[in-house]
Amino acid sequence: MVGTKPLPRLGILVDLPLWRHGEGWASSDAFLEYLLAFRGVCSKVVLIARVLPSGERPAAFASGPDIEVVALPAYASLRTLLTREVGKWPEVLRALDRGLAQVDLLWLNFAHPISLVALRRAQRLNVCSFAVLRGNYVRDAAIRKMVELYFPPK
Repeated sequence: MVGTKPLPRLGILVDLPLWRHGEGWASSDAFLEYLLAFRGVCSKVVLIARVLPSGERPAAFASGPDIEVVALPAYASLRTLLTREVGKWPEVLRALDRGLAQVDLLWLNFAHPISLVALRRAQRLNVCSFAVLRGNYVRDAAIRKMVELYFPPK
């Protein structure tokens, strides 16, 4: 159609643990169902999330050709990712770059430390991004200072 804009490809950086479930993905967090509601207004939803080898008690499922998952490394917690598991950051950065290469618009979970890094990378690639606050803001704000040690603002 003339004058019709293509639907955007939406990337969602979210700290949900996902694992393979049949042909799709499962999560113990029902918030995944909310995120899947964007399928009808986007040509593709790219979830940038922690991928675990397995899980238990799935609360939500995702599958279909319009869903893609870009795997962040499995890490125990944000605190360990910034201390004992700091060696996983190169893998985190590669996952962010893979995800950003596939999207037009990026949803960030603020003030999640990985989101702060993703925002800087998205700006360099001119990927439009927006932030949604979900989670433990007080904890994430405290951890944010640790991220700046590794990835100082330019």
